Formats: sequence, structure tokens, C-alpha cells
Amino acid sequence: MRPVPSASPFALHPWVLRLLLMVPTVTAIALVWHATTRLTHVQREMADLETQNGRLYRDIENVEREWITGDIEAVRTRHAEVMTGMRGGTELVRLWLQQANERASQLSLEIVPRFEAPMVRTIGSTTVTLVPATLDVRPAIGQDADARPVYQRLLDLCLQLSTQTNRADLMQISVQTGSNSVSRATVSFSLWTQEAAQ
Repeated sequence: MRPVPSASPFALHPWVLRLLLMVPTVTAIALVWHATTRLTHVQREMADLETQNGRLYRDIENVEREWITGDIEAVRTRHAEVMTGMRGGTELVRLWLQQANERASQLSLEIVPRFEAPMVRTIGSTTVTLVPATLDVRPAIGQDADARPVYQRLLDLCLQLSTQTNRADLMQISVQTGSNSVSRATVSFSLWTQEAAQ
């Protein structure tokens, strides 16, 4: 009689084997379900973002349309006026200096001008020349046409020279004081022209 073979200690019952095979299957199904749910959520977010993007694009178009209605023409007109006012090169600088001398005389001030080498700058499609100008300003001796304090007259002169039709940017003011008033001032401007100034 042949002996009955004994069961291997590593043999698995059929239900344990089925359970082990079901775990990867259930895991795979759970991963697919999670990915599908996440994809649906992301698609919803993308649709919301596209809706917001469309709304913002329409708002931008509306703002541009409002800007186009009248403001662009006004800006163009003002730009043309400014560009026309800057044409003249050396003559423009000479005219500015003449106005500076006239205004200083009215304010009982004396000025001594100094000009530095012009600098060419490109702004957008426009090329302009900036001419650095420095005015040494002192109270005029023996002139009492304007009785206001010197500092008031100095500020008046700076305001007048920086708000003319021709563009002149006030860059710096340096003041020396005496015992009770301004004894000397150095005022720096940057004059704009569209032609190289000599």
C-alpha cells in the first residue's frame, strides 16, 4: 500500500488564494475610480478658469473700447503739441535762456548759465536730445523791484522755467544761505529738444 502524500506546509487554501487575487483587482478598481473622479474635478476647474478668462477678456475689450472713444485722440493731440514744442534744437535752448534772463530780471535776480554736453535718448520710437543746464542764481545788487524774500523769488523762477511750453525738467536745487536770507542758489534743469543742440 502506497502512503498518502502529506499536504505541503506552503500550500494555500483556495479561499486564501482567491482573497490574495482579489486584493490587486480591488486596488486597481479603486485607483481607476480615484483617477476618474480627480479628472472630472480638474476638468470642472478648467472650465471655470476658461469662463473667468473669457469674462476678463470681455472686460479688457470694454475698457479698451471706452479708452478708444475719446481719450486716445486727446493723447495724440497733446503728444503732437509736445513734439512740436520740442522742435528747434539750439534755438529752443536759446529761447529758454532768454526767458530765464527776462524772468530773473523781473524778480530782481541775476543768473549765470552753464550748459553741459547734450545727451541723445530714444523713448519709444522718438529720439530726443536732453541738454543739461545749470543756473547760478544770486540776488541782483541794487535792484529792489521785488521786495519779497529771495527764497520766494527763487521758487517763483524755478516754477516759471519748469512750466513753460518748452519742456524743462527741474532736476536739483542747491541753496546757500547768508545771515538771514538766500545768498546763492544752483538750479539744474534738463531741457528737451528733438534736434541736437550745440
